[in-house]
Amino acid sequence: MIALLQTLVWPVFLALLLFLGRKPLARIAAAVERRIERGAEVGVKAFGTEVTIGKLLPDEAQLQRAQIAARKPTAPEGDILNSLYLIHARTGPPHGDSKGRERWWIHIRLDADSPDLLDSVDRVVYHLHPTFHPPEREITQRENGFELTIGAWGEFNVWADVYLKDKRKPLVLRRYLNF
Repeated sequence: MIALLQTLVWPVFLALLLFLGRKPLARIAAAVERRIERGAEVGVKAFGTEVTIGKLLPDEAQLQRAQIAARKPTAPEGDILNSLYLIHARTGPPHGDSKGRERWWIHIRLDADSPDLLDSVDRVVYHLHPTFHPPEREITQRENGFELTIGAWGEFNVWADVYLKDKRKPLVLRRYLNF
């Protein structure tokens, strides 16, 4: 019986502490949420481990990312949008980065239902996660399907502006990279 009471003391104490401090904790959580929504970085460092959420981006970069995210895929003419798509693959053994994380080589490229459709593409601008530097990469090599090779350690969304030789407005393609 005493062992049971000893086992329950800490959970009951923590539950009581959280119950009594729920309003200040809610205010702290709301303040953190507001900072992240404004683009601020919030971090905690304890016991040699650092956790950071949010990312401080310059106003211009925030505006540009919002504009890109708001774009809807559209085809300038015909049904070429449904004939072009992004594909990706992971290759090789993992390699470590400066923080000791495993990184994989990820290959992202443009593919088409018909190979001759790629001849009408002038360039592809890939938009990566903002933690990549630089987050935008332009590829002009048709020979390898406008392939981009990066080292990555986590899953994320990538989108690409596909510029056709005879059009000003790019096609926008999206792909979730999971590996």
